[in-house]
Amino acid sequence: MKDPASYTEDELMRLSRFLLSGLAATLDTPFSRMDFFKTKLYASTPDDYFEIQENFARRLDPANTSSKEAAELLASTTADNFNVSKRITAVAGL
Repeated sequence: MKDPASYTEDELMRLSRFLLSGLAATLDTPFSRMDFFKTKLYASTPDDYFEIQENFARRLDPANTSSKEAAELLASTTADNFNVSKRITAVAGL
């Protein structure tokens, strides 16, 4: 993984905007709203799921947080959620 200190403000801003636009697209149409509520029901996502995601994305934007803090947040979140030692390989269609 890239050294957190090497992230530029532009990279962090683009990532923040990408995440926010993805969240907006999730609730863009009546059908996507239905999918959201279906997922909420089946996966038991918390009521404040989108608020948590939005706050995370906004904290990555250098306009809201220093670049160093944003890079550290990104690095810690990546390390917590994308730990390659915990990967599982699934094979389908043998």
